[in-house]
This record gives sequence, C-alpha cells and structure tokens, in this order.
Amino acid sequence: MTIVHIQGGHPFKGFFVQARDANTKEWIGSFQGNQDLESYPECSAVTHKTRRPKSEAVLAWQAPAHGSGEVFFTGTVLENYGSYWSDMVAQVPRQGLGERGVSGKRGGSGGLGRPHLG
Repeated sequence: MTIVHIQGGHPFKGFFVQARDANTKEWIGSFQGNQDLESYPECSAVTHKTRRPKSEAVLAWQAPAHGSGEVFFTGTVLENYGSYWSDMVAQVPRQGLGERGVSGKRGGSGGLGRPHLG
C-alpha cells in the first residue's frame, strides 16, 4: 500500500488523482474509497465526495498483484472554480532517494499557494 498526501497552504474543495505506469503511462492499481473518497478502479483514480473545504487528503493506493515497475500519480487540485492546479505529478521515490518530485500547471487565480501532491 502506498499513501499519497495532498496538502495546501489554504483549504481546497476538491481533487482528482490517477495512478499511472511510469513506462507505459497506462492506468495502474487502485485507490481505496471511504466515506470521503470515491474510487474509480476502472481508471485507477480517486476523487472527493464532498465540497467541504479540506486542508489535507490522504489517499491509499494498492499496486496490482502481478507485475513490477515504477508508478507516478497525476491529478488536479481545486481551491475554487477560479483557482486550481492541474497536471500535478508526484513520483514514488526509489528506496532512500528522498522526497517525491512534484510539478504541475496553475490555472485561474487565488491564494492557495502551491498544493503538494506527494
């Protein structure tokens, strides 16, 4: 099980995150859903269930039972409909290499600060 955190400097309303194979870019694995999270196993994705402001989201991702390789997580975080960050990417670090890399594009305007997907 891999834990993915979304954190921002200000509350955010929503997110959509997918897991992808680093080599093929295909969807891979599945996220666990719960009372706050809606999982979409058919596309290895997870999103929020409520519009309630969030300061953090903790996502649990399960790798497929068979196969091996590297995975990355990509997604969008929405502060409000005028301020969001898309194409965010977090890679699972190799053993001992430190923090996940994060990149992405910002859309709209607002003051969330750069949310962290990692």
